[in-house]
Amino acid sequence: MSRSYKHISERINQEEKAINWFIQEKGLDPFRPAKTRYSAIDGLMMSGLTEYLVEIKVRKRFHSDIIKTMGGAYVEFKKVEGIRRFQHKWQKNYLKMPILYFNFFSDCLEIYRLTSDPTKYKWELKMLQKDDYHTKLKEYKFVSFLNESNLIERIYY
Repeated sequence: MSRSYKHISERINQEEKAINWFIQEKGLDPFRPAKTRYSAIDGLMMSGLTEYLVEIKVRKRFHSDIIKTMGGAYVEFKKVEGIRRFQHKWQKNYLKMPILYFNFFSDCLEIYRLTSDPTKYKWELKMLQKDDYHTKLKEYKFVSFLNESNLIERIYY
């Protein structure tokens, strides 16, 4: 098994553990992970009668206050575009389904409401680390910082 594949597997396991903790805390129906590891979404979640598309980010190395000094939580354009493509591919089931974005930090969980319409965001070009695996490599990415108005809930643990 290659190092990068092992890293992806570890990250997915962290994401599933984090979301399962949240579901257990809230007493929700079980989380259903995406069918493939490279899906545009991480899975599906039920709350009451509403089903949600779910994207999860685990950033345990960061405290939420540090993220705020960097501009706050953000979403990448390629993530929003991937979700939009996913929804259009499977129109019948997912097109109108709301999207939740879970950000797990070292001190809290922030849950944001997203839309798959890229025109609803203010995009900026930022130099950021390539990914979680290549932490020293930097590249330009189109990102949109998420507003407090999109914040559904903040849970400190």
